[in-house]
Parts: sequence; structure tokens; C-alpha cells
Amino acid sequence: MKAFRLALLTILLFGFTTAIQSQEKSLFSVGNSTVSVGIGLPSTFTNILIPPITTSYEYCIIDFGRKIGSIGVGGLAGYAFHRYTYGDAIYTDHYILIGPKGTYHFNGIPNVPELEVYGSTVLGVLIDASRNKSKNVSGIVYKDNVVNFGYDVKLGAKYWFKPTMSAYAEFGYGLSFFEVGLSFLL
Repeated sequence: MKAFRLALLTILLFGFTTAIQSQEKSLFSVGNSTVSVGIGLPSTFTNILIPPITTSYEYCIIDFGRKIGSIGVGGLAGYAFHRYTYGDAIYTDHYILIGPKGTYHFNGIPNVPELEVYGSTVLGVLIDASRNKSKNVSGIVYKDNVVNFGYDVKLGAKYWFKPTMSAYAEFGYGLSFFEVGLSFLL
């Protein structure tokens, strides 16, 4: 009985992997790498002077084919700066988000082979470098650096208008609610 189960499992696994390998490859397939640069609008922080800027890298580790999708792993680094006044003080904050990124890509949309939709998650650290300065004569300055858990969860779409370049738009929550940018296939 154990030999039968083992033989059945082997046949099923062989059939599954053959079916996956025979499918048309995804736009983002095993061994491909991308680098992306984006700008967030609006920020999840208030009174932003420099909108969130992000850069990320991804490497495809699994490609299930065009009709199922692919999985990429990599990292993201983002930056935002804001300033505001309250009472007699001026507050400034520099936010830096750094962490590993995981993404599921799908590009099996009929009649639009250049379009790819995806969902991504970043779980990392959010560094908040703060400086508070009093406007009064004493000019007291207070500095603080805080490291917290940071995350970025987005749904997005990429349009590959060249074989190695795409434009993307994504929405979700992290350094910004909405982000646009460019991705380059390496």
C-alpha cells in the first residue's frame, strides 16, 4: 500500500511540474531581476515637504506560467520628509523604511500581454529621525531617533511598454497611499 501511495504521489508531482513547465512564461520569469524607482502621492504622513521616494529590487524565484503567475523576492528602501509648526516649535521628521519585499505577479490578462498586476508586502524597519526646535530666544533643540516595525502593503499594475522598461501605479498603505514609477528589467 505504501509503494502504491509513493508511486501515485510521484506521478502527480511529475504531472504537475510538467504542466507548469509547458505553460507560456510570465513577463517576470525565473532568473529575471527588476529595479524600480517611484514617488508616492499622497503620503501617509502630514505636511510632507519631500514626497515619499522609493527604490526596490526583485528577483523571480518561481514562475508558474502566464496563466498562474510568478513570485519575486527582494528589498525596498524608501524616504519621506515632513515639517510642521505647533505652538512655538518647528518639528521635522525624516522617515526611512527598509525591508525585505515579497511580490506575487500575474500577467494572464487576455488581449493585453504587456499588462501585469501584482500584490506586494514589505516587512521591515521604519526609522524616524526627529528634530524639534523652539522658536523662542532659547532655541532649545530636541533630537530623537526611533526605530519601529515598518510595513508597506500594495496592489498595483505594470505596463511593459518596452521589453526592459515598464511604468507602474500602485495603491495601498506604507509610506504613501498611491505610488507611480518606472521598473527596469535587468
